[in-house]
Amino acid sequence: MRAPEPAAPAPAPPREQVRATLPGALRHEIDAIRTRWNPELVPGNPAHATLVYHDEATHPARLRERLHEVVASCGPFELEIGGVRRFRMPPGGVYLQVADPSGAVEHIRRRVLEPPFTPRRYFALHVTLLHPRFAERLEAAWRELEPLRVDRRFRVEGLDLLSGGRDGLSYASFPFLGSAR
Repeated sequence: MRAPEPAAPAPAPPREQVRATLPGALRHEIDAIRTRWNPELVPGNPAHATLVYHDEATHPARLRERLHEVVASCGPFELEIGGVRRFRMPPGGVYLQVADPSGAVEHIRRRVLEPPFTPRRYFALHVTLLHPRFAERLEAAWRELEPLRVDRRFRVEGLDLLSGGRDGLSYASFPFLGSAR
C-alpha cells in the first residue's frame, strides 16, 4: 500500500487594498509619468491613492463588510494632488503628495480599521510615481520629477478594492451612496 501523497499547500490568502483611483484625464496624465519610470506596474494598476493597505486589514471578508458599510453612509469628497517627494522609508521611491482637505480619508480609515484591524503607525496619502522596489532608477527619475507640481483637486466618487496574489489581481468598485462631504 502506497503512502498518501502530501496535500498541496493551501493558497495564500488574497492581499487586499482599498484605493481611490484617479479620474479620467488626471489618471492618464499621471499614468504617462508612471509608465516612464515604472512600466512594469502601470498595466492593470491605474494611478491611485491607497486608503487601506493589505497589512492593516488582514481579514478579507471583514474588510469587504466594512467597506460596504462605509460607502453606504459616505458621499463623494475631494482630494488634492501637490508636489513630488521622495519616500524616506523604504527609500528609493518617488510620490506625489495628496491632501485630504475635508478629512474624509481619515474618517474612512477610522471606520474601516476598527479592531481587530491594526492601522499603520505612519500613514501618508500619496500617488506613487516610482516604486521603491525600483530604487536603481531613483537618481535619473528624481532629476526629471523633482520640479513637477500637479496642484489639482479631484473628486472621489467611490472606492476600489484590489484583491489578489500570485494568481493575478481583481478589482471591485464601490460607489458612494451617501451625501457628499
